[in-house]
Amino acid sequence: MLRYRIELTRDDNGTMMVTVPSLPELVTFYEGTDGFETRMKNILGAIEEAIAARIADQREIPPSEEGHDTVSLRLMASLKVALYQ
Repeated sequence: MLRYRIELTRDDNGTMMVTVPSLPELVTFYEGTDGFETRMKNILGAIEEAIAARIADQREIPPSEEGHDTVSLRLMASLKVALYQ
């Protein structure tokens, strides 16, 4: 499965900003009070939407990354990318 590195930055209003360096168009936020499952659902949804937009625009999909602070795409999203490439 594809993995992408995320960066978390605390915002000044109690939210966390999430960016993905290999998908510079992606910026999403979550509340500090959100549970882990809600956070991951929102982060993965944003990554999958960015990748879907790249596929629709026939743009390159960044390669998978390794290391800490990475999240794995869900299986269906990984399969869509594999079919696209």
